[in-house]
Amino acid sequence: LEALKAQAVAARTHAVSLLTNNRHKEQGYDLCSSTHCQVYKGKHLRNPLIEEAVMQSASEILILDDRVADATYHSSCGGKTESSAKIWKGTPLPHLSGSLCYPEAADYDLSTEEGVAAWLGHKPDTTGMSSWEKASLSWKRSISRTKLASNLGLNQLREIRILNRGDSGRILKMAFIGEREVVLDGEFKIRQAFGNLPSSLFCLQGMHGTDRFKPPSQIMIVGRGSGHGVGLCQVGALRKARAGMTYEEILQNYYPHTVISTDWMPYEP
Repeated sequence: LEALKAQAVAARTHAVSLLTNNRHKEQGYDLCSSTHCQVYKGKHLRNPLIEEAVMQSASEILILDDRVADATYHSSCGGKTESSAKIWKGTPLPHLSGSLCYPEAADYDLSTEEGVAAWLGHKPDTTGMSSWEKASLSWKRSISRTKLASNLGLNQLREIRILNRGDSGRILKMAFIGEREVVLDGEFKIRQAFGNLPSSLFCLQGMHGTDRFKPPSQIMIVGRGSGHGVGLCQVGALRKARAGMTYEEILQNYYPHTVISTDWMPYEP
């Protein structure tokens, strides 16, 4: 229940924040039901616990410096959440600067190749987790060198280099060398190039450090996490709730410097 209450406040805050931006003004409506705004799949997915969480947190949203906070969220950070400025190249925000989700991840420098490799080899406690939660903590994929080259618009692919990782371990910039060099700047572009990976927190099997990697005919990928990694981590929130944290504590972990408010809209009779 506490994790669902945290999610309800985050979703409500995100919706109100989006409404102030008028992203679909030209189309004649306020929000869409896709990842562009906020995914909504119909009220058939409602259940009594979700309704209880919504009602117990009714009208509550997050405020930062007297303004509606941007309370974006994702499925699974994989250990640490990421700075919004690094993911979306925007202005650094104090409540979206990245936070520790799994206490054990504090022992790993996920901005380095060595740290990520060691962290991916660590098995977090999965007590009480559902199958979809566990799946986000360890996944493997593969893609052929030919297919990857094609996705990049190359005829051939000779080398791969990792140029930058964020504090969460997500790859933010990669270079691919074929008949020309292609540089992907952005975790989403990287995920798409490798065949729509769950996240860019991954290692390529056989690649050591950021040295030039000559990809084999079949490239093996080992990763963790799901989504962009900014804001509230849904898997982490569930984990913290099971450990006894309240929804206020969960929200403060993922959105530091924010406060919960119900007095955010002027009353107009």
